[in-house]
Amino acid sequence: MHPTRFENTSEHPLALYLEPWGMDYWLLTGDIFDVVPAADAADDFHLHVVHSGDAIQVYVEGAGGATVCRDGVELPCGFQRPDSP
Repeated sequence: MHPTRFENTSEHPLALYLEPWGMDYWLLTGDIFDVVPAADAADDFHLHVVHSGDAIQVYVEGAGGATVCRDGVELPCGFQRPDSP
């Protein structure tokens, strides 16, 4: 299975939430992240993507997990999360 690429072309940070785990990753202007299926992802694995405002929810459906990477490096949950006001 191939990764799905997300690019932020806006002038504002864009939150990417990996569901059902609620993991958040923040794309700054110009960032490109890939959601990469786990090596053991089953044939029924797929992504359901919902975009609203300044957030993208990526729902992992079917058997298997996924990671979020930039330039082939797995990112930790909360990557580039803005400080709370």
